[in-house]
Amino acid sequence: MSFNRMVRGVQSLVQEVEQSQRLKKEAELKAFHYQINPHLLFNTLNSIQWKARLQGAEDIRQMLYHLTMVLEGNLDISQELITVGRELRMIEHFLQIQEIRYGDVFRYELNCEDSLKQYLIPRMTLQPLFENIFFHGFTDGIGVIKLDVRTEKNELMLTLRDDGAGMTEEKRERLFIPGPKRRGRGGLGVQNADQKFKLHFGPQYGLTVHSTKGEGTAIVIRWPKEEERSDGYNQEN
Repeated sequence: MSFNRMVRGVQSLVQEVEQSQRLKKEAELKAFHYQINPHLLFNTLNSIQWKARLQGAEDIRQMLYHLTMVLEGNLDISQELITVGRELRMIEHFLQIQEIRYGDVFRYELNCEDSLKQYLIPRMTLQPLFENIFFHGFTDGIGVIKLDVRTEKNELMLTLRDDGAGMTEEKRERLFIPGPKRRGRGGLGVQNADQKFKLHFGPQYGLTVHSTKGEGTAIVIRWPKEEERSDGYNQEN
């Protein structure tokens, strides 16, 4: 009986190893696939940008440049945690695209000390929140966006405010509900950002949303201070 249990245990272990190797191979193939696609994408965008420059279409060239910078940040999967400063630079490029699209009709106010820009934040968490402002909050891009980053003891507190359309309490509660009950693009962006903070820093961290219909929305994010090491790696790496 002991021998049979040992044989079954060995067989189970062999199956687990085979499955692990198969999944690893699939992941390597997917990673290789995603390395090729961005290369093709960036080359194409650069070609279009150069053609726009030759034809004097400066607004198109500028939009393509900022789009390339945003995509470069989003498609770089080498680090899941990046500095706050780098994330804010991606937001600047995103807002430049919106300014070309809508014109100089919105105002962006940033309050973040340089000393706080060295801390780490999950990659691509702010852009979906900014997208929600333009897709759901503002009418024709008109409004005011305020981003404030401050420190409280060993934690960072980020507050993103807009004076847009706001939302009802029922819609606000649906933002964090997974599955078919969560409707709309805004809910997906908020929920994904919240899950990223919880995954990297713990379930006690994440997003809190406050909103009033017709007056605007405020999103508060809280997470612990964590700095990038001098060798370019963080704790997760």
